[in-house]
Amino acid sequence: MTMLLTLIPLTMYAPDYVGDREERRVLYDTLKRYEIESKILSTIRFIESRDNYQAVGGSGEYGAYQWLPSSWAYYSLKFYDKVLDITVPANQDSLSLRKVRWLLDKGYTPNQIASFWNSGSKEWMGRTGFNKHGIRYDVPGYVKKFNKIFNT
Repeated sequence: MTMLLTLIPLTMYAPDYVGDREERRVLYDTLKRYEIESKILSTIRFIESRDNYQAVGGSGEYGAYQWLPSSWAYYSLKFYDKVLDITVPANQDSLSLRKVRWLLDKGYTPNQIASFWNSGSKEWMGRTGFNKHGIRYDVPGYVKKFNKIFNT
């Protein structure tokens, strides 16, 4: 399941919609925002797990977006007031979308979102090393990979 499913009804009806100039602009902006959200999510999902909703990472991350258990619990409570079942692909998509929307609303660029997803910080330059599990991280490399996929 991908987030593109939310675009289908809007894009099917948008060509027939006339409305005034302001309504068309709002509709265009909404469609553009959904396109950006969807592309960010599909890029992260591909980099993190190759779209595998049962993927397990070396530091205990789980799912298509490679959520750490503590981050999953935190954002589930923040956005849904309960901890969602991480094994359900629709929950992974939903929580990931909510997090991306929250970051976009804070003014983050797609690059900053990629950095934040990978490291918890929107600043990526020079952020390389090994985490507490001995897993190598390279945030500039992650953002570079993100850009290559996101911009194609």
